[in-house]
Amino acid sequence: MADGPDLVATNFDFYDCSTYTSCTQCVSSNFPCDWCLTGHRCTHDTGENCRNDILVTGVARVGPSIRSGPEFCPRINKTANGSTEILVASGVSKRIAVKVDNIQPHIARMRFLCQFNIEGRVIQVNAQLLGDTMYCQEMMFSYSTQAPSITATFSVIWDRNKQFDNPENIHVVIFRCSGMAQSCGICLELPEKFKCGWCQDAENSCEVHEHCNRPSTLWLDKNQTCPNPQIFSFTPKSGPWEGGTNITIEGINLGRAFQDIANNVRVIDEDREVIAECAPHEELYVKTTQIVCHVEKPPNLTTGLISGPMKGYIEVKVQNNYTARSREQYSFVNPRVLSIKPSKGPKSGGTALEIWGLHMDAGSRAEAFVGGLPCNVTSRNANKAVCVTSASKETLAETVRIKFDNGLRVFEDYEFLYVEDPSITYVESGFTGERGVPKGIPSGGITVSVKGTNLNSVQYPYMYVIVQGDEFNGNCIVESQTEMKCKSPRIPAEKLNFSGNALPIELEYGFKMDNVAQVQNLGSNPRHSKFMMYPDPIYYPFSEKNGIKYFRNDYLTIDGMNLDGTSRESDVVVRIGTSYCNVTSLSRSQLTCRPPTFQPPARDANGKPNPTKIPEVVTPAPKREAVRQSGATSSRRTTKLLQTNTDPPARFNYRAFSNTAPVTNPGGL
Repeated sequence: MADGPDLVATNFDFYDCSTYTSCTQCVSSNFPCDWCLTGHRCTHDTGENCRNDILVTGVARVGPSIRSGPEFCPRINKTANGSTEILVASGVSKRIAVKVDNIQPHIARMRFLCQFNIEGRVIQVNAQLLGDTMYCQEMMFSYSTQAPSITATFSVIWDRNKQFDNPENIHVVIFRCSGMAQSCGICLELPEKFKCGWCQDAENSCEVHEHCNRPSTLWLDKNQTCPNPQIFSFTPKSGPWEGGTNITIEGINLGRAFQDIANNVRVIDEDREVIAECAPHEELYVKTTQIVCHVEKPPNLTTGLISGPMKGYIEVKVQNNYTARSREQYSFVNPRVLSIKPSKGPKSGGTALEIWGLHMDAGSRAEAFVGGLPCNVTSRNANKAVCVTSASKETLAETVRIKFDNGLRVFEDYEFLYVEDPSITYVESGFTGERGVPKGIPSGGITVSVKGTNLNSVQYPYMYVIVQGDEFNGNCIVESQTEMKCKSPRIPAEKLNFSGNALPIELEYGFKMDNVAQVQNLGSNPRHSKFMMYPDPIYYPFSEKNGIKYFRNDYLTIDGMNLDGTSRESDVVVRIGTSYCNVTSLSRSQLTCRPPTFQPPARDANGKPNPTKIPEVVTPAPKREAVRQSGATSSRRTTKLLQTNTDPPARFNYRAFSNTAPVTNPGGL
């Protein structure tokens, strides 16, 4: 039978009532646990562990019981005002009182303590039970951290070390009014429960009344008005003569209700005469700190008679009793459009249209239009606004308009022309024999030739290559309506895997020419090739002894790897000191060039001639950040060339590099 099948299977639950440390936890559990009041313990065996004790039986215990469930546990029920939060200002002495329930007569005769844990410090004071209320002895509450408030745990202890349950987590919050508000307006807006007010003493601070050592008339409560409104800043600083600008005013004590400042904001001159009213927006008002108002057109303004801006201060009156005035002045100005650039763009839209002029940053809002089409304003400064054109259904010339709040300005010198979208016929790089095949290397900088139509309709084109879902960009320069030259983008080495024989790596690519869709994602177009990514070219040092090659008026051959994957002879520049070695041929593993007849001077660290130094041949790795190579392909190699028709022999300095790598000024190398 020992090896036979199981006849019965069941699950067993193991539990330990003694793990519960409070009456509420004990009698609320799903297991038959009971609480011994005097013994202050949880047990499953009351006959053994709670003899002659008063019991509170658990809700899971089967059978009749006088006291069953957490409602019969001795506990702190609530504070005197019914809250679970006891608020005390730091530095104030207070007597805490809480309601208690289910206190048996023998417990009521015990000694009680109130215990507080403040910043890790346990403080105990005597307590007295009167009726259903436990009164803690008065004590001072304080804390040392810079926080506006902290929470202290609270418990009532009986019989030296037994705690009443605290199921509602009644606790003490110790606070500092000065930590919650640094200005009068914000102080008086703090919740009523803190009873903070503004103490008008030498420090002018937010305090409870007990901490304000001034007469009551100098302590402001929530029903009073702060006497010192201030304007710290406002934006914008200018708007059109026609008005309509929303001015955002930041400060302190700027009213405690919208009615305090309604109809009391204006622009005034030096003599406090009103230039223009500014109507506050109630929905944008932030008590005491922010007002947003809609400035009107100055009623006495005749634009034809004014040659310059009209200026004035922002003034806010609070309840008509206290006044704040800005330090800076607001200006009513006349924006003027002087030119637009470019003057044309593709009908697909997306052209960044620059609108040049005077006071182009005036007002709180600017809207631009090309004819009847919106032009989304993306940035503005005093001299220029930039907007992005919408798509047009047809090619046509349209007038450019820009509206500054209520002020409309029209550019009438010439119109913006919507032209046909650019199209791309083919893209190529490297050998001319591989027409229509764009190529690049991880270091980037390979010249990519683009041919098509209407290429000059876009001002800032660029090409992109997609690797593992990320887009990498290279700049383009438009040379004519039909030709454009781009530089292949630089790709992080960790994004590419050249291991194995699958070369080159085929990648998706395209061009961003404003919003023209037909020049994007060319790699997915069957009429175009994928973008071919080759490894970076590597040039080896000379193999002769000590890296010294003797020059005999013959051609110089430099060995390497991956030399012609993306480059033509014209793409590669070889330098010897301050001169050049004319490249005559380029293959996968060799570069051949003709050195100058006479030895050129070496180049110093700044690229200047230095005839006193022995020139070295330097073949650097492709120009990229954090290039790391090993063996013969280290990031910088130095070799030497000796010329036999000089006495004594002089060393040359060769530096071979591809001008398709990112070179700032190849002619200056």
